[in-house]
Amino acid sequence: MTAFPVARTLLAGAVLLAFAPHPRAAEGSDPGSCETVRTYNATNNQIWVTIQDLGKTRNMDYGWVAPCSVRTWRSGGYYCGSYYYVRAEVKNFNLSRNVADTRVQINPQGENYSSWGVTLRRVGTSDSYFWEHGNTAGCTPTGVTACCASFQWVQDDPNAPPPGPPPQAFVQFNNTTRAYVAVTVYTYDNPDLHEACVAPYTKVAWPLKGYFEYRLRATAHPRSCDDPEKGRTQVTETKVKPIGPELMAAFEFTYDKAKRLYELTAP
Repeated sequence: MTAFPVARTLLAGAVLLAFAPHPRAAEGSDPGSCETVRTYNATNNQIWVTIQDLGKTRNMDYGWVAPCSVRTWRSGGYYCGSYYYVRAEVKNFNLSRNVADTRVQINPQGENYSSWGVTLRRVGTSDSYFWEHGNTAGCTPTGVTACCASFQWVQDDPNAPPPGPPPQAFVQFNNTTRAYVAVTVYTYDNPDLHEACVAPYTKVAWPLKGYFEYRLRATAHPRSCDDPEKGRTQVTETKVKPIGPELMAAFEFTYDKAKRLYELTAP
């Protein structure tokens, strides 16, 4: 007769254990479960997220994720241990174009909370963005601005200040003549940024402080840059903006035999 109450007690305990909540992650990460995917947007850009199956043949979930915020995804019918791809199309200020497009593979696993979500980050103020596994920005599920450590201007924002000059650029001078050339590189606010004497038929490049534009003055001398015969020199100048991945401002010094004149150009 006493066996029945004991059995009922054991059964009730088993039911409670079966439906007991799983251990939670640290406060703020809000993992939900491995059947829920979370995307943490740790940038000031709005992004369009698409979650695809392993073969990238089916879009299981898609939609906007606001800047500096978290979004959970459940309608795709995700399974613990399965593989999926999370793609972010990073938008500019008015959402008219993509400034980046990046994808990451996820594999949600049991109590491995970092596998249940991915964080989108930006490299400085560049157009380079990348995914990290887990809630690496310390985002909370509420609070729109909780995911961004600092503010960054979004591409094409009309209110953004103009970018500053690069920290360094190269000024190249190609002397194609048989004269010695006294060169002065200057800018709108620095009249003597760099001075040099360039030998005949010589190409040089100087790493200098970064500016949006460089100006150069060249004086040809027949024998040396200290040539006292000033009447035989000719001064010419021009300005060039640094371009290309190396930020090179290139100048070329030539002699026009027909005109019998030296010329300074931007090739």
